[in-house]
Amino acid sequence: MSDDQRAPVILVVDDEPLVRSTVCEQLQSTGYSVHTAASGDEAYDMISEGVHFDVLLTDVRMPGTIDGFGLVRRVLALLPGARTIVMSGFVGDDHLETRAADRFIGKPFTMARLQRELSDLLTSGAC
Repeated sequence: MSDDQRAPVILVVDDEPLVRSTVCEQLQSTGYSVHTAASGDEAYDMISEGVHFDVLLTDVRMPGTIDGFGLVRRVLALLPGARTIVMSGFVGDDHLETRAADRFIGKPFTMARLQRELSDLLTSGAC
């Protein structure tokens, strides 16, 4: 399979094992390739070590030294133009800091909504 035909890679970052595994399974069942991380720290280490992704999908509130907003900021500093989606179950998290991310999705969300956001983001021409 050429690079043009490869499945888009989504890096899912969430400290809740059930959320992480459910999103991962659903995305894989619809043709995405998925990497997962349980914290912003773990995800940033993976990215720093060269793990490729097309979209970063991260929760906001996680244990460790890097929350979701911090992860987005660090990723964009390292990889300008990276595509990012922030997700959170806390309404107060949908504020000015989400502007750094391409999209914000409130939890709970449907897989149809996530699929729409991913499809829009991947076809929008953003790099």
